[in-house]
Amino acid sequence: MKKLQIILNEKLKSFEQDFSSELLGDLILLSGVNGSGKTQLMKIIHGSDHEPRNPKQKLNRKIILDSVEIEAREVLYKSFRDYSQITDLTRSNINSRITLREELWSWYANYALDYDQNAKLKDFRNSCKLIKEILITKFGNDNFSNKKIKKDEFLTSIPPGFVLYQDDIFSDKIGDIFFNYISQIHHQKVKAYDSKQRIAESCFEIAPWTELNNLF
Repeated sequence: MKKLQIILNEKLKSFEQDFSSELLGDLILLSGVNGSGKTQLMKIIHGSDHEPRNPKQKLNRKIILDSVEIEAREVLYKSFRDYSQITDLTRSNINSRITLREELWSWYANYALDYDQNAKLKDFRNSCKLIKEILITKFGNDNFSNKKIKKDEFLTSIPPGFVLYQDDIFSDKIGDIFFNYISQIHHQKVKAYDSKQRIAESCFEIAPWTELNNLF
């Protein structure tokens, strides 16, 4: 279990100077009403104030992960709000999907998707199992096991919405749900613009991050 120590050496909005706290666990979820300080706490961890007027303002804080002090450059700060124009919120962007399909093909060509033959594949067991089932159903076990499936047959057999997931729902799958939702909203707005129709925000489904916040 990881321990993250947070020490703030200056005042930041609702957080007073000398504020300190500890977060324990390999996965930590912050939930609370608007204005409760979730974003400010993330800024403290990241080490910079992301306000538009001064996006490079560094915060005087100390972050210690398992007795090792972490520099601001070592912390990746991402928010779905920062990526609402369909960029790389997760691995679910167009270029990455193509790259991952190519990697999946190489795993088949070299290992027949057998994760016991390569340590890297073990992190993607469920994805490998799913593609294996699809290919065996379509081409038969003999063609699959003997790697007789051609590359173009392999790639066209992968479902259009398939994403190569690590076996960790929060590292990829949740992010992919966020991406797909934002993508749907984007395309609905473009469609409405092309048809010169107004679109009401109320017609959109509940945002997945709102549902997660309500859940936790």
